[in-house]
Amino acid sequence: MRRIIVLFAVVFVACVGPAGKDGVPGPEGPAGSAGSNGMNGSNGGSGSNATSTQSPETWTSGTRIVARATTTTTTTADGLQHSQTFFGGYFDTTRNEACSPGLASDGATRCLPFALTALGIYGDSACTIPVAEYSPSCGSVAPAYVAVLPATATCPPTTGASIYAAGTPYTSYYAKVGAACDGPTTIGSIVWIPPSGAEISPQSFAAMNVTTTTQ
Repeated sequence: MRRIIVLFAVVFVACVGPAGKDGVPGPEGPAGSAGSNGMNGSNGGSGSNATSTQSPETWTSGTRIVARATTTTTTTADGLQHSQTFFGGYFDTTRNEACSPGLASDGATRCLPFALTALGIYGDSACTIPVAEYSPSCGSVAPAYVAVLPATATCPPTTGASIYAAGTPYTSYYAKVGAACDGPTTIGSIVWIPPSGAEISPQSFAAMNVTTTTQ
């Protein structure tokens, strides 16, 4: 019995030869599907980056409110020239002044001129004349208008500030502290500008319609 077992082991070892050489590689398999969000796909497939298109800014002037364009040009002595044109805001040809969309005191959106806003400080010791703070700087032009916010605010607001012509500046201001009117306070070269005369009719400013679309 022992001889048979040994013979079987010898035969088994003889049947297991050394490893052969590698065969010729097979053909390459198909590419995998593209991945999303710019990631590589599986099995060698390459992903694609998400792309979007943006419409160029355009503008067309109206008969009263015109669109202004600002162009910046850079040149060099050797002949380089580069120009860029941007939207430069709105201009009211009837009132002969720049303006921008804003909520007027009648609740309509209108092309309103730039105005300093009076915010809780006053030009008189009784705290009855609202004033807007103004700090003159090199080359600055004193504002032509003062905006006075409505006495009662709502959220969201249903009416905007009243627009007045700018009055003669004060060199100091007062502030309400409880029931008292504290002041006067002076700060360097800063002045405080009150409204002058009656409110400028909001209907004198051109109505505007602002629509925002999200895709």
